[in-house]
Parts: sequence; C-alpha cells; structure tokens
Amino acid sequence: EIGGLANTATTNNLKQNVYCREKGDNCVNYYFAIDSKMHAGDEIEMLTDYGTPYEPTRERKGYGESNIKGESFSDNNPAARLKRNLKERVEIKELIFSMKPIELYYSLEFL
Repeated sequence: EIGGLANTATTNNLKQNVYCREKGDNCVNYYFAIDSKMHAGDEIEMLTDYGTPYEPTRERKGYGESNIKGESFSDNNPAARLKRNLKERVEIKELIFSMKPIELYYSLEFL
C-alpha cells in the first residue's frame, strides 16, 4: 500500500524520499526513491520538500522554519492569525488592482 500523503522533510534534517515534479497544467507527479532495497512488509515514512511556496502554509500550521526558530506562531495564536490575514488581504487587494479588466473577469468567472 502506498500512502496518499508525504510528510515534510525540511524539519529535523530528515532525508527526502518523495520528489514532486510539476508536469504542466497544474499536474504534479510524485516519485519515490530510496538508497536501499525494500522487502514485502517493510514500512518507511514518506518525506518530501514542498519547497518555498509551501512555507506560508507550514507557518500557519506551526511547523515552518520561523516556528521552529521561535520567530512566529501558528494560526492557533489569534494575534499571529490576524496579522497574517491582514497582510494577505493587502496583497490580494494589490493583485486585484493590478489586473486588467479581462483578467479580473476570468478570475471572477473561475470563482
């Protein structure tokens, strides 16, 4: 049986054994690779590095690099959650105002 989720390998210096590659059209392929041979019944934790784009999600969940260093808190902390939400609101507002009318139309059509 192959698990549907891979844990993050960026914390605790764990060795990555699942590699993500974007194929195109927002399709991601996952590849599993280890150095040793596995036998029937062997179990191994699947670990991957989702990369920099996933770091804000890790921070929100409490296991990002800044959380580990004690520099930020997860969304379980109301003040940290509010600060992140306000920052994202400003970023989204700037994105919307930078869009051409047709881009805005297609974005709203998508939603």
